[in-house]
Amino acid sequence: MAKQEPKRPKDVPQNAIWNSQNGEWETGAKNSDGKMIGEWKWWLAPNGHLCCHSFFDDNGQMVSFKRFHPNGEVSQYGEVGDNGKFKERVYVRTEGETTEIFPVQSATVWTAKVRPGVPVSYDLFDKDGNQINGFELSDDVFKGYENQEPIEGFKRICNVIDDVLKNVSNEYSFLGPEYKPVFTQKIHKEDIEICEKRLGLKLPPSYVDFVLNHGLFKGGENKTDEFRMLHPVKFGRLSDALAKDWYVDWDNFTSQEQEIMDKIIYFSMGDDGLQITWFYCFDFNTLNPDTGEVELIEFNQDDWTWMCNSSDIKKYEGITMRAFIAKLAQRVLERVKDELE
Repeated sequence: MAKQEPKRPKDVPQNAIWNSQNGEWETGAKNSDGKMIGEWKWWLAPNGHLCCHSFFDDNGQMVSFKRFHPNGEVSQYGEVGDNGKFKERVYVRTEGETTEIFPVQSATVWTAKVRPGVPVSYDLFDKDGNQINGFELSDDVFKGYENQEPIEGFKRICNVIDDVLKNVSNEYSFLGPEYKPVFTQKIHKEDIEICEKRLGLKLPPSYVDFVLNHGLFKGGENKTDEFRMLHPVKFGRLSDALAKDWYVDWDNFTSQEQEIMDKIIYFSMGDDGLQITWFYCFDFNTLNPDTGEVELIEFNQDDWTWMCNSSDIKKYEGITMRAFIAKLAQRVLERVKDELE
């Protein structure tokens, strides 16, 4: 909507032309195609503060720009490449009142520099110019969990997050309660026996040993469903969950396929928020009769029919809980890494 020109403030040059569409006064030249070239300035109504100062090449392509808060401080600046994409774009906060946009909510962040690529992310700096994000996790933190005892793997997750928190600002204090695993509940032998009787099977010894000695845990104090080990009373057959919650009609499958799915037991929530893993499951089709261990697999509601394929079933040789901790650690620390980028 066109805006009527208000009284021209004294700081706005007399040669500046009123732009009724944008509610600004502006100065600058245009080429024969009507594109802006050279130096341009804009003053925002009604107070008339200089809000933007830009330069364009002879073809009308922006080369660089600065925007300003009403108090005259720079609010944003950048350079543009020949391809029309930003080579640099930086936002700067002010303590004064402003109509300018600052993309980060935290008051401790004074400057936000846009990183290349998508989705949009920023390098963040405090008022003194100290970078307060950008801590990078070494690739080593994602390795070696499968070779550790489960409780050691659990401790290592916590130690990595503690190390991160020592090296980043308070802005990232949420990482502890959000991602640092905590034990939630003790499990007793009777809980195991009741579950085994109900399901008609023996739970993997590595799982039983772990929960009897350490209990259940979840991948962050604030977590409700994600990365949460279930109490044995809540274990269930994946075939039943598929029928109840995903409306799978087993009459459309062979009896062998249903029998295979009946032997897959979910025991932990996954990372359903990312839609990668809904459940972690014990696959009793892979039971090693000598060790009592079974393969640990992940269930995603969008991709599960491969589980029905009997040709992939093999006797399991590994240690279930070790695999579970390894999977959990990698997923949790990948989330932490994403938060830091």
